[in-house]
Amino acid sequence: MITVNIDGKDCAAVNGLTIIDVARSSGIDIPALGYDPRVSPPSNFEAAFVEIADGIKTRFASATSTPVADGMVIRTQSSALISYRKFKTIAFKSRSPEFRVLRCLIFN
Repeated sequence: MITVNIDGKDCAAVNGLTIIDVARSSGIDIPALGYDPRVSPPSNFEAAFVEIADGIKTRFASATSTPVADGMVIRTQSSALISYRKFKTIAFKSRSPEFRVLRCLIFN
C-alpha cells in the first residue's frame, strides 16, 4: 500500500491504480467529462484533469490515465486547474464536428 494526498486528505492506495480510482474510492469527486470506467483504454477525449504538486512546481495531468505514486500530492480544485479545464473543453468543442453542426442549428 502507498499513500497519496488528495485535496489535503491522505488516501491509502494500491500502487498502479489511477488517480481517479483512488479519489473515487476515497469519496473525492473529480469532474470527468467523457470518462467511462467501463471503457478501456480511456477515450481520446476526456476532461478529468488534476493538478499534481512536485515541490515548488505543479503540473496538470489526466486523472484517468495517470497512476498514483507514493507521496504524490494532488489537487482537484484550484483557479489554475479550473481555467485549464475550461481551455481544454473549449478546444475540444471547437474541433468537434457535432459541436459545429449544433452551433449552426442554434445560432442560425
